[in-house]
Amino acid sequence: MLVPREAWQKALEQLGHLRPLAEQLTDASARAAKPETTEGFLREQNRELRTRIEQARTTIAALQAPAAPASSAGANPPPGPWWHFW
Repeated sequence: MLVPREAWQKALEQLGHLRPLAEQLTDASARAAKPETTEGFLREQNRELRTRIEQARTTIAALQAPAAPASSAGANPPPGPWWHFW
């Protein structure tokens, strides 16, 4: 089958453009993957920090909770003056 020379040249030019386009596509894919990876990492870090903050809040609330009052029947009387212990 005979192909006109101009059509053949045009087809070869288009094939010649495919390689640089493929390289550009590869570079663009790599650039797009980096922010996605960074976003995933930051989301994971954010989740871990929120968990630690919630644990800290729970611990603080437990430490600030008033102690249960001791029953008066089992309570020890207050200590007397210091000279009673000599």
